[in-house]
Amino acid sequence: MSAFSAYLVKRMGYIGVTLLLISLIIFAITQLLPGNAAVMILGK
Repeated sequence: MSAFSAYLVKRMGYIGVTLLLISLIIFAITQLLPGNAAVMILGK
């Protein structure tokens, strides 16, 4: 494996971990907020 290939694999791994963490943080925030997001958007 060339140095560039190793670099790309490492970067893709970092991107995957970052996206997973961001998704978990956003999910946790939406669960902590009071009310239902769909009801808030519809205004009912």
